[in-house]
Amino acid sequence: IYRIPFRAHNIISDIVSPVDGKLVAIDVLDEQKILYVKLGICDSHVIVAPHNGNYELVSRKKGLNLDSESFKAKKLNTKALLQFDSVDVELIPGKCNSLLALEDSKEVHQHDRIGAMVEGIIKITLDKEMKPKVKIGQALRAGETIIA
Repeated sequence: IYRIPFRAHNIISDIVSPVDGKLVAIDVLDEQKILYVKLGICDSHVIVAPHNGNYELVSRKKGLNLDSESFKAKKLNTKALLQFDSVDVELIPGKCNSLLALEDSKEVHQHDRIGAMVEGIIKITLDKEMKPKVKIGQALRAGETIIA
């Protein structure tokens, strides 16, 4: 049921996209850049580690599965917040799914699979000193597209 292709990758020092999808918005909040990626039903459903290091599952909230682009979805949908060393990744699934197989904390290497999601919004918060290397409307590929 899930689209999880095998992709061979080289480890790089930059931050790569944790998901396939389309970059739909970039916000700035307290000098931090926040990237919003729309994961579609036809994109790969795998979530990968954006860089080497540790991550922690900071919060996991059970909720509804409304259309991920609605205002209510951002408040009421199921959510999970993964905190990496220099990037936070918030997963907001849409009406087609819920989150799967996320461990509380783990040491990961760049490109390691850390979960799966069918459809929704992925909110990537970069550290203050990082600058996005992607543009709105750009298609992203998990583990391949350099985002910062």
